Amino acid sequence: MSSIVLTRGDIVVAAFPYTDLSGQKRRPALVLNDNTAHGDVILAFISTQIPSQLSPTSILLTNTDPDFQQTGLKTDSVIRLDKLATIERRVITRRLGKLSPSKLFVVDKALLAALQISLSQP
Repeated sequence: MSSIVLTRGDIVVAAFPYTDLSGQKRRPALVLNDNTAHGDVILAFISTQIPSQLSPTSILLTNTDPDFQQTGLKTDSVIRLDKLATIERRVITRRLGKLSPSKLFVVDKALLAALQISLSQP
């Protein structure tokens, strides 16, 4: 996958590490940043396990959304912006699809919340 250009908003399949680094699992993930110069990609975890109540750092993707088909996902999923990883591009096995610009804007707001970043002046 290293020869294919990735862009922010792409949905890919990658070996996503467990938080305790005891292993990894192939799963869909959202490309937040592709640092081609260093060979690393920052990803957000995507899961089909949808909690009964979403946190402000989670974005629901449902198959009833008009833009869902372009994501390449097969079922309703949630982007977990509180589960990020920086990985080498080589562990990305393929691109599934892409988020719409409007959904990526929602991701940006949730990412600020996940990182506890405020854009207002103190």
